[in-house]
Amino acid sequence: TFYLPVYKGGPHGAAKLGAGVFAYSALSAFGDGVGHVISPAKAQRDVPELRTDDLKAVAVYRDDQMNDARMALMTVRAAVDAG
Repeated sequence: TFYLPVYKGGPHGAAKLGAGVFAYSALSAFGDGVGHVISPAKAQRDVPELRTDDLKAVAVYRDDQMNDARMALMTVRAAVDAG
């Protein structure tokens, strides 16, 4: 499961990301469920480590075709490389 936080002042709003994760689900014929947007309170229950300062919403989607662990590792490595 992927969580895409939407923060106040961020580049993308909740409606745009919500539409995006829904479209992503539609492209997979909803085989991985339906992407949706959740409240900051629900997101905090699901992902306690998530920074909640100025958090407006969180777009959520699944991709059972993708290796989540590998993606997370690549993201962390890219963040370390970027400083």
